[in-house]
Amino acid sequence: MTMTTRHRYGLTSVREQLFVLAHDETRSLKPHLHVPAIGVGLAGAALTDLLIANRVHVVQGSPYLFNRGRCDHRWSSADGSTRSRQPDDSGRRTDGARSTAPVDENTDDGCTTCGAVTEQVLATIVNLRHIPGLHLLLRELGPELYRQTRRELIDKNVITSDRRWGRSRYELTWIGSAAWVRQNVRYRIEGRQRPEPHIDALCALTWALNLQHSLVIDLSDTETSNMLRAVMNRITEKALLTDPDWPAAAIPEVADAIRTAVGALATSPY
Repeated sequence: MTMTTRHRYGLTSVREQLFVLAHDETRSLKPHLHVPAIGVGLAGAALTDLLIANRVHVVQGSPYLFNRGRCDHRWSSADGSTRSRQPDDSGRRTDGARSTAPVDENTDDGCTTCGAVTEQVLATIVNLRHIPGLHLLLRELGPELYRQTRRELIDKNVITSDRRWGRSRYELTWIGSAAWVRQNVRYRIEGRQRPEPHIDALCALTWALNLQHSLVIDLSDTETSNMLRAVMNRITEKALLTDPDWPAAAIPEVADAIRTAVGALATSPY
C-alpha cells in the first residue's frame, strides 16, 4: 500500500481519517455532527480497521475474533486480484477459524495501523460475555472512542491543543491533512482512484454519517451520497466474486449499523 493512500500526515487508520473528515479544520476542528454521532462512527471505523486487518469477522450481525496472528491490510495483489488465504494440510483455511479465545498479548503483530485504541476495541469484543448486535455495540463504544481518538491524534502530533480563555482549542498540525483525506474520497467516488480498503471503507462511513457535505464537492448531497453508496456496495460485490468469507465484506453491514445507532441517538430521550 502506497504512502499516498494511507500513511501521509500520520493518519494510518480509517478511524483517524474519519475523525479528521468529521471536523472543520478552518474553525478550530468544530465537529460537523453532534459528538455522540461522531463517536458511533469512530466505533464503526475501529471495527472496520479490524475487519480489514482480518482480526474479526461478523456473523449474524455480531463481531467475533477471526485471526490471532499478524494483521493483514492487503486489499489486492499487483494485478488487482484478491490474495487468497491458503489452507493448511487438513484443507482448512489457516486464518479462517472462528475463535473466542483471549487475545494473545505476546503475538508479534507489530501493526501500526490498528493502534492502541483499535486494539482496545478488539479486547472489548473478545472479553464480552454476550456480544450484542452491531448497532448496540457501536452505541456502547462510541462515547469513549471520540475522546480516545482525539487524544491519540494529539499524541501523534496530528492535532495540537492549547487553552485560551479557559477553553481547550484544537488545530490540525498540518492543515493539508484534511484536504488530503477529502481528496482521497473524492477521487475514489469519481473513479480516479483504484479500489483500496481504507478509502472504500471511508466512503462507506462517510455515507453512513451523512458527511458528504464535508467533502467540498461540486455536486448535490444526494448525488454525492449515491456515489458513496455505490463504492460501498462494490465492496460486497467484489467479495462475492473473489472470497465470500473475506471479513471486510461486512463493511456495508457496519455502515448500516452506524446509521441505525445514530438514528437511535436522535430519538433517545436520554
